[in-house]
Amino acid sequence: MKINMGSKNPAWFLIGIGLAGLLAACAAPVGTGEIKSDKERQPVDASADRITELVSGNSQFAFDLFHELRGKGDNLFYSPYSIWL
Repeated sequence: MKINMGSKNPAWFLIGIGLAGLLAACAAPVGTGEIKSDKERQPVDASADRITELVSGNSQFAFDLFHELRGKGDNLFYSPYSIWL
C-alpha cells in the first residue's frame, strides 16, 4: 500500500491529530501540588497471619478474574488491586 504524503491526504491529517492528542494526554496536569485529606489515618493492627490471608485472597481473586476475562479479546489489562479497593 502506497501512501501519498501530500498535504491534502486525510490519513496524514488524522495521524497528526492523533499524535497531538497523545502529546496532550502525556502533559503534566496543571496544579500538580500534593493533595491530602484532613482526616487522621487510622492505624492498622493486623497480625502477620491476617496480612498473609489478605494477600492470598487478593491473589486468588486476581487469578480467578484473569481466567474469567482472558478469552474475551486480544489484549487484557486490569488492576486487581484497584478493583478490590
